[in-house]
Amino acid sequence: MDLASFSAEKALKLTRHQKTSRDALRMSKVANWKTLCRSDHFIWGTYKGKAIQSYQVRLTFKKQFYFSCPCSSRQSPCRHSLALLILFLDNPHLFSETKPAEKFVGWYDQVDINEPELPKKSLKSSSKSFDKRLEKMRSGALELQVWLEKILRSGLGELSGGSTEPLNPIKERMADSGLGGLRRILQEIEDRIQKDTHWPEKTLSLLARLISLGNGLSNYENLKPVWRREVLLQCGVHQKKTDLEDLPSTEGEWLNLAAEIREGREGGFHRKVWFLNLASGRYGLLLDFNFREPKFTDLPEPGASFQASFTYYPSPYPLRVRLNWVNPGRTIQKEIQSLRDFEALRKNFQLALQNNPWQVDIPCLVENIRIRKDQSQFQLLDKDNNTITMESAGIDPWIFLALMSDYPEGLIMFGEYDGERIRPLSLLAEDLVVPLIQK
Repeated sequence: MDLASFSAEKALKLTRHQKTSRDALRMSKVANWKTLCRSDHFIWGTYKGKAIQSYQVRLTFKKQFYFSCPCSSRQSPCRHSLALLILFLDNPHLFSETKPAEKFVGWYDQVDINEPELPKKSLKSSSKSFDKRLEKMRSGALELQVWLEKILRSGLGELSGGSTEPLNPIKERMADSGLGGLRRILQEIEDRIQKDTHWPEKTLSLLARLISLGNGLSNYENLKPVWRREVLLQCGVHQKKTDLEDLPSTEGEWLNLAAEIREGREGGFHRKVWFLNLASGRYGLLLDFNFREPKFTDLPEPGASFQASFTYYPSPYPLRVRLNWVNPGRTIQKEIQSLRDFEALRKNFQLALQNNPWQVDIPCLVENIRIRKDQSQFQLLDKDNNTITMESAGIDPWIFLALMSDYPEGLIMFGEYDGERIRPLSLLAEDLVVPLIQK
């Protein structure tokens, strides 16, 4: 998008709310901003809020605008985002031209600023059949809310002693209500109660996720369209690969970071493969399912780089991809973009939640990571000796420990971070990718 022909008057038309327009004009004064920066198709600044509060406001523009602000407003753009745009249009010389700070890299690389709408046949909210299904889902979510209140009032007492009996009726109710995604979360809670001695700590985060998704369904009409779609997908509304046929593809050189095949609890086999675009540093997640056997489309092994084309599923934090074609011929390896420490990782996770409040975890590459064993758990350490507990389910930590003798300063680690724990999937040692996933 060429902003040369764009004016503050046109910017004000991006909102239908007169109060937002008035506030944005009042706030678009340089004295209200601590920092003002810009780069190609990217503007960001820090707005001085009340007392000690301030807002880190960001926007991108290419073929269309995409705004991000941590304030509580549900409007897009909010008054802070609109004020930043107006200030830039009126006084571009006030913005320092620089590269985005590292804490913005995750948001800037992952956000799909050209995100198209899904074809009308997909997740169609205007049809009577959809309205009927949504009402059924909401009814189930309301029953789940009552159940959650009962469980939390008991201090998880009804789940203590390893008993999963209270979960069976509500799991069946979620299945009957078309809330397969919520049923899977309940099943994960049951698995942790039966297998994990630390289940109370880990279960609380899953219960919080159930509450958040239930609230999303209850407030469906008030959500932004992209958030509505995300809530429906996570609750169990499936999106077909054929719905992506009209969406743009992303071609280039990719690196296979990790691949995992697991047998489902209720049958069938699931494959999860993580890729990294070597030019942009953007991640891609391929998910496959085979009901009969653990056989899938052939892909280059972890550690191999190759040419491929993917299409991203629309999302406020796009990660999942559909494979269009792959050329397995190895390409020239390029420098891998990685985060310096856990502080940068935590900031990236917060930015992901700002774009998608229901984001479960994010992929991450962090450099100079080491491992140590503390009693019954493994801890991961960055270069400053900050620690994050390792999630070891399905992972072989002893491979990591064995490599420490050759790399005492640590290795680049690829894994999944959920805001509390990291599940490391592979290590990058020189030109090799060492898988940590148990077979």
